[in-house]
Amino acid sequence: MTVTGIGTLQDKLLFPSIPVGFVDDVLQAARYRGFDVENLLRETGLSPGRLQLAGTRISIDQYSQVVRRLGQRTGDAFLGFLSRPVPVNAFSVFSYSVVGCRSLREVIEQANDFYALFSDEFRWRIEEDRGDTLLSVDLDAVLPVDYRFIIQSLLLMSLRLFGWLLGEDIEARSVNFTFSRNATDDSLNYLFGSNINYRCNANFIRMARSYDKATLSCTRDQVALMLRNTRHLFLLSRQKKPLSQEVRRKLLLEKSRDWLEIEDVAGQLGLNKHQLWRKLKKEGTSFLDIRVQVKRDWALTLLEDPAYTIEQVADLLRYSDVSAFRKAFKKWTGVQPNRYRGALDAHAGALENS
Repeated sequence: MTVTGIGTLQDKLLFPSIPVGFVDDVLQAARYRGFDVENLLRETGLSPGRLQLAGTRISIDQYSQVVRRLGQRTGDAFLGFLSRPVPVNAFSVFSYSVVGCRSLREVIEQANDFYALFSDEFRWRIEEDRGDTLLSVDLDAVLPVDYRFIIQSLLLMSLRLFGWLLGEDIEARSVNFTFSRNATDDSLNYLFGSNINYRCNANFIRMARSYDKATLSCTRDQVALMLRNTRHLFLLSRQKKPLSQEVRRKLLLEKSRDWLEIEDVAGQLGLNKHQLWRKLKKEGTSFLDIRVQVKRDWALTLLEDPAYTIEQVADLLRYSDVSAFRKAFKKWTGVQPNRYRGALDAHAGALENS
């Protein structure tokens, strides 16, 4: 038996997996409008049944592929959530239009004027509140579906765009959402930080007042550079938390031999364990959390390959016995590994018969 090569496997596991429920959020409007989402999912290696599998997760690349293909098929950057479609290249055109803006308020005004050409169903607002700056989005729901994907995307898009124009990551002090919390929302900490509130009266991000006072300077060449890869501007960033990502990479490189301890990784990074602990805390995570995520994602990947028995998966993850692995896996996903694999087999059969 040969373990998957480190090159392709590391590429797949370098970024944390996400709950498949995020895909369901993306498809809400398209499903309501009768779009053939089942065929689109199969084209990306998913099936409608996969969205219902308890505990299943997908890569950020799979998620991005679904969003991109749905936008191309619908011809709508907002994936059917608004009354009228917005061209898929609208964000690129808008980004060039902010060249010359000197403040975040000017960017917001430009954004509202630009997107008003296509829809009057949403607007951004920026205002001062108790010494902080609030960035809000007002959205009129026109369909009886869950709008959390659009709300998250509009806020994150503006936050990341501001960060790009300022030349630094903007840290949100808190984030308020009007929708209720659901099972996928733990992954929002990766995007917005840990201080997230649900079922609020408005959707907004609270940030330092200094951002509203900052002077912007942006050229067309800088916009072109940003647009080469807009993934980091939208939902499910791959470039947030650079130290966390480096720790994850170190763990992946050594996972076939042994699981590194915090002292090992800190030494490789030129730090002591206390410095690494503090720096990871600033990124909203910990060494143990990252190591557990790597174990979880590797286990999920191995279970997709029928060549590995559950006992072999437990051994590769270096659990003392298979019962310890089963206990950990159920904690990660809510189901036992044999049930998860059985559901995956049924999912694979559905794809073959489609």
